[in-house]
Amino acid sequence: MKIYNWIITVVLLLSVCGCNDWLDVSPEDTVDEKELFATGEGYRNALNGVYRQMSLPSLYGQEMSWGLVDVMGQVYSATGLTVYNPYGIVVREYDYDNSVVEPLIQAIWSDSYNAIANCNNIVGRITGEVPSKFRGGEEEQNMIHGEALALRALLHFDLLRLFAPAPVTNPAGNYIPYFENYPSIYEPDKSVTEILSLVERDLLRAKELIAPFDTLSGKPMLHPEKRIKNEYISNSVTDLFFLYRGFRMNYYAVTALLARVYNYAGKHEKAACCAREVIDARIEEYLADCFPLTDAGKVKGNDRKRYGEVIFALSNTQNVDNYQPYYTTGNDKLFLADYPGCFDDNSDVRKTHLTEPLGAERVCNKYILPANDASVYMSTEDLIPMIRVSEMYYICAEYLYRNGETQEAIEKLDAVRVARDCTKGRLTISGSDEFKEELLKEARREFMQEGQLYFYFKRLNQKPLVSMPDEAFVFPLPDNELIN
Repeated sequence: MKIYNWIITVVLLLSVCGCNDWLDVSPEDTVDEKELFATGEGYRNALNGVYRQMSLPSLYGQEMSWGLVDVMGQVYSATGLTVYNPYGIVVREYDYDNSVVEPLIQAIWSDSYNAIANCNNIVGRITGEVPSKFRGGEEEQNMIHGEALALRALLHFDLLRLFAPAPVTNPAGNYIPYFENYPSIYEPDKSVTEILSLVERDLLRAKELIAPFDTLSGKPMLHPEKRIKNEYISNSVTDLFFLYRGFRMNYYAVTALLARVYNYAGKHEKAACCAREVIDARIEEYLADCFPLTDAGKVKGNDRKRYGEVIFALSNTQNVDNYQPYYTTGNDKLFLADYPGCFDDNSDVRKTHLTEPLGAERVCNKYILPANDASVYMSTEDLIPMIRVSEMYYICAEYLYRNGETQEAIEKLDAVRVARDCTKGRLTISGSDEFKEELLKEARREFMQEGQLYFYFKRLNQKPLVSMPDEAFVFPLPDNELIN
């Protein structure tokens, strides 16, 4: 949404160029680092600068959502991609060393660590500040501190998921550094276990810092209509910094990310505990769940991104333009793989309303403007889903199944399926392999163009393509390991 409208460019911190109209700033808006952190407003701008970086196409604005990572997960068919396109090369061969693929991997590495450096600059400075420097006092100071820690953890975690083996394979050795200080141009590589431990530490601290607002005075701001669209619910909070909490690392976004991290680490009980906290979150004064599963009728009404169940999102007003070349104007098309095979229910709204025909093939339409009434979609066209509540149901289901509670696990999966208009009770699971298969099918249906399917395959040690080489589960480090 418009939460990032007031971002300024900081020469010392943000060395990337913007792609959004509202990111184009004039030279007089450019300030140096000392001036930036002279006021609490500067801290706000610096934090929003990190969100801005993360929404660029090199990261979650494309490659880490509907782009390269979904290509790696075989979300798309090879039939629509030429052999010279980097996506075509990856979907067929997983050739990460190819000269046209390497720049995409380099950009993920360098831009992620650049954003981490900006988080570290905020974290390193804000601890020693006096609360009176911030318009919202200590509460705001803690929120900025906590969100910066959470973003640092998120970025490191996703780098780990790309550049290191999954924990399930019991990897030895060290893979990536964990940067905690600013400035810092070198840190030693750490093991998978060490990185996960540091991510957990940062997220637990972030929860403590952010909780007072999101679980108490500001909880109404987490109502779906307020969290994403800033509509309908109480206007008692008017400061933009405290609005649009769905586009910030709010308390439940941190908790949901912890659930994802624990699940990846194989700590399924802890993961389920965090997931249940998110599922059960309510705003009692409005008798409403914070994160309800989206009714199928709303999806049919062009709520393609099911915004009410999105716990955390990023924003890029160029989403549709960035996707357009892969839908209509370019030579390469992102046709869906395994369609309709992955759908086991013809009434599933994800099959009928989140995909549409393009010639003889099908494409996902989350980043396509509806041909009919686009009013609902237009209010969320900038939204990049990062974490949604259905993942929390899947995490609970996996824990229950591993704990021998098969029927309860099926009920968790069915809770999502029923919300998607599937018939309840059709799932039957008779063994571990079958549960993994059903979970992967659900992930394929649920997270189209959201950059998560590949990580499900990796975490479960299942190949998305039979011919995929074992080493394709780990990105090679860039030749110069450049960190801007």
